[in-house]
Amino acid sequence: MVGGEADITVSSELIGDVSIGGGELELNDAGGNSTLIRLTYDGVDGANSDNHGLSVDLTGGGMNDRIRLNFLSVTGSVSYILTIHTNAGNFITKPSTVVSSAGTSEAIFAQMGATGNGADLTNVTQIEILFHNIHMGEGFRLGPIAATGEAIVSPDDNLVALQKISRKIKKLRRKMKKARKKGQREKVQRLRKKLRKLKKRKRRL
Repeated sequence: MVGGEADITVSSELIGDVSIGGGELELNDAGGNSTLIRLTYDGVDGANSDNHGLSVDLTGGGMNDRIRLNFLSVTGSVSYILTIHTNAGNFITKPSTVVSSAGTSEAIFAQMGATGNGADLTNVTQIEILFHNIHMGEGFRLGPIAATGEAIVSPDDNLVALQKISRKIKKLRRKMKKARKKGQREKVQRLRKKLRKLKKRKRRL
């Protein structure tokens, strides 16, 4: 989980209710039509300035391939740009992403655009998240931000995968039946092995 001291800067015509604490960032009822919130993790410096002193391995020793933001609630919509720095001239950026409902949003390291030499993800000095396109009356509540290697799989994704495997199993069974009738023992054995593998995959889902 990304933690430690977080710097926050708010720019708005009329600031709404902004709070940070307990691992959450919350904006209620944005006051203007051009509200910007800049959340920065750059190490403990006791100042709201770019410090580049975080020094963390976001890969977790090679286990993590993305950062996940957990939006606990969203009123209206919010856009964010996420930037990961090695230093001021070398970083990677996830382009502006719109979030309009509660849930998780991910920034996959390999898909982020590089500036300079990109970012050394084993030695990250600063993580910056810029929330923008927040209009009057809109808001959001952001929970823990974590580096992870686990992809999000929705129930719908599981259902689609299950249906595909079930169709493949039916096809294999038909092929096995034909092969048995023709006395093709070796082919039956090969198909049986494939069938076992598909059944294992189906059980995992």
